[in-house]
Amino acid sequence: MNGSLVLEERELDERDWDQYDIASLGESEGIEDKVVEKISPAEKEELDRKRKLAFNAPKRIQKIERLIEESELRIAEYDDEMMKCGNSMDALMDLTDKKAKEEDAVAALMEEWEELEGIVAEVAIKFG
Repeated sequence: MNGSLVLEERELDERDWDQYDIASLGESEGIEDKVVEKISPAEKEELDRKRKLAFNAPKRIQKIERLIEESELRIAEYDDEMMKCGNSMDALMDLTDKKAKEEDAVAALMEEWEELEGIVAEVAIKFG
């Protein structure tokens, strides 16, 4: 050995992964331990809650997107029905109430979506 470095250029194969047991290393284990040591139990609980939310966020966001689309279609239907009602005040009031409830549901879903996006970003920064 003369202290030189030899660089091999080749494609990866299965043998390359044999020397590393990635599953047992726990990628974020070292970072997480450092963060968790310095926080209170309440903060740890909140961090665990956010991590769980971040883990489940992609599925929940897809569901929220679908629910928002469905609600927006119902709102459009209510608008069409309101145009057809003409002077029927009872029907207009009923449709207006239904439309308002759907709009409130959309607003709540949008808030949840924004919260999930924020949590995903926060967890990615802490444990990225």
